[in-house]
Amino acid sequence: MSLKKNKNSPGLISGLSKQSGLLLIAFIVMAVIMLFLFADRGTLHFYNSFEEKEKLQQEIDTLEAKKERLETEKDKLENDPEYIEKIAREKYKMKKKGEKIYQVEMDKDK
Repeated sequence: MSLKKNKNSPGLISGLSKQSGLLLIAFIVMAVIMLFLFADRGTLHFYNSFEEKEKLQQEIDTLEAKKERLETEKDKLENDPEYIEKIAREKYKMKKKGEKIYQVEMDKDK
């Protein structure tokens, strides 16, 4: 294989056919594309990181909303006697002195 340029095919190293040169170029292009896609800082890594960031942001938003609801609930439980009474009656079936609790059962047939 000689490294001199062939007069019949300018630009190609003699010893390499045109088809071999095209295959070499195609291989190099594919290798570069693979590097861009699959390397540590490649396109797919970037896309997966972006999706993970969006998912985590949604989780943060959900948790912040839950935290706000719990802080409101805590504040009501610490400072609002009417709210405490409501919770005691509804959740724990408590009653005031002299009150009677009536339980109404709904027909399941309807």
